[in-house]
This record gives sequence, C-alpha cells and structure tokens, in this order.
Amino acid sequence: MPGRWFDSEGSAHVLNGVLEANALVSEWGDGTIARGRSTYRLPEPNVMEVIDEIKRQDGTWREFGRYRLTRVTS
Repeated sequence: MPGRWFDSEGSAHVLNGVLEANALVSEWGDGTIARGRSTYRLPEPNVMEVIDEIKRQDGTWREFGRYRLTRVTS
C-alpha cells in the first residue's frame, strides 16, 4: 500500500517503497509536479545515509541532498 508525503510547499506526493539489498528506496510523485526518490541505507551500525534525487526530463537522476546520520549512544 503506498503512502503519502506532504512537503513544505503544500504538495502531497504518493510514496512507493522497495527494499534493495541493505537499502529502502522510496520513489515519490506522479510526474505532474515532480518525480523523485529517497534512498535510506544502513552502511554500518548506528549510521544511516539518506540520498535524495529528482528525475530530470531526460530520464536521468540528479542528486539534491545527501545526509549521514549517526546515532549517539550514552
């Protein structure tokens, strides 16, 4: 079942996620406003990498955000 993501500009995007090896890839949008994808990967314990991309008109993907999140334990 797809989900929905509401962005800061007031748009609602349909989300469809797929598991690929050690990553969750979530494609969003229907192409009328934008089509993108976010990849969530766990490269090592307590670390998550997130890569956000937008699909260009020529079909290629352009990265617009990359984050490396680390869980801090006390």
